[in-house]
Amino acid sequence: MSLSIIVPVYNEEENLIELYERLTKAVKDFDYEIIFVDDGSRDNSYKILKDIYNQDKRVKIVKLKRNFGQIPAILAGIKMAKKEVIITLDADLQNPPEEIHKFVKKIKEGYDIVFGYRMKRKDYFLRKFCSFIFWKLISLKTKTNLKDPGCGFNAIKKGVVEKVLKKYGENIRNAKVLLMKETDSFCQIGIRHSPRYRGKSKYGFFRLLIYSFYLLKESFLFRNRERLLI
Repeated sequence: MSLSIIVPVYNEEENLIELYERLTKAVKDFDYEIIFVDDGSRDNSYKILKDIYNQDKRVKIVKLKRNFGQIPAILAGIKMAKKEVIITLDADLQNPPEEIHKFVKKIKEGYDIVFGYRMKRKDYFLRKFCSFIFWKLISLKTKTNLKDPGCGFNAIKKGVVEKVLKKYGENIRNAKVLLMKETDSFCQIGIRHSPRYRGKSKYGFFRLLIYSFYLLKESFLFRNRERLLI
């Protein structure tokens, strides 16, 4: 099994070296590539990524002109992906790379998609509370039972992603819901969640609010589009 590991990066200069070292150790037994997507970082993230790239040709870099957000950054990485299975995870080390084997195991069992959900989240209380409310609204609106819609640690067979992009285009934010509509073969697994030791979270209250608004709007639009297609 071959893996394309896609990591969106935004101002994570303090975490990238450790992330790379732990990530390569976690997947050393696989045929893999690592695709870092610099989402308009303003710090030294891109310079560090170039240094990593120069010493490891299994690493690819996509540099975006400005900060587009997590989902567009991941989609930019998917365009570069060449392997069978796409794994996404955040660059802040709160999703331990050592958990990748859990996703691979489920893919080998035959699932098309494996969604991670964070057990015992280590974020501060206000963020956990706001996230819970927002994602609960999203789950109710989209009629899904995702335990953690905001978790960035997931594994998807490349063919399923390609079908979704062909059907809906690239201007999407509600990717998980659309993936679930494309296949019934998915599962959810609990993963460890570590505290953020370095750097700052990119999702404050207002960003979560705006993102949730777009998700609800998109869910409504796609639902109406499907009715028109029936």
